[in-house]
Amino acid sequence: MLIAKGVVAGLVLSAPLGPVALLCARRSLIYGPSAGLVSGLGAATADMIYAAVAAFGLTVISDWLALHRQTIDLVGGGLLIALGIYLLLIQPKPTDEPSQRQLEPMDAPHAFGATFALTVSNPITLVTFLVLFDYLRAGDLGDRPGMAALLVAGVFAGSMVWWLSLAFGAGRLAGRLGLAGERLLNRACALVMLGFGAYGLLRFA
Repeated sequence: MLIAKGVVAGLVLSAPLGPVALLCARRSLIYGPSAGLVSGLGAATADMIYAAVAAFGLTVISDWLALHRQTIDLVGGGLLIALGIYLLLIQPKPTDEPSQRQLEPMDAPHAFGATFALTVSNPITLVTFLVLFDYLRAGDLGDRPGMAALLVAGVFAGSMVWWLSLAFGAGRLAGRLGLAGERLLNRACALVMLGFGAYGLLRFA
């Protein structure tokens, strides 16, 4: 039952569309599902860490996050702004065959780190975990570490179910965008990143 609750929590937290989902979908469309899956793994790992904070009742960490919320907003907003500018400036590389674009080498550590940083720098994620776990009556299992570990594992599994679905769903279209479609996708994603980044910086102000 705890694993099932964790899976539901992971799906609920991952499914809403946002910067991380767009980034995962973009990488799947351009580079193929494996690149999107690595990106999703970064987000799922961040979700797992926040789930552990909530499930194990690590109030020291949650209190520290609350105390430094403005700084986290600044870092997260800055990362989104930088990523948005990068997507505006990047130029798609032409290939003889559009389908070859998905075969370009992908920097896996960068793909993982970017989505991990974007997810973990969002303090709303922890607040959502705390509220959701309380709703599921599984908020604080700190005195039962084995049960808490099952719940955290469920969250990771549920999150990965979403990222697998998104990566392979979008990856089916990999290589079909063409250069014009890739430019349009980059600009659309850039606008979303810049918008969320500006919101984070305004929260800091």
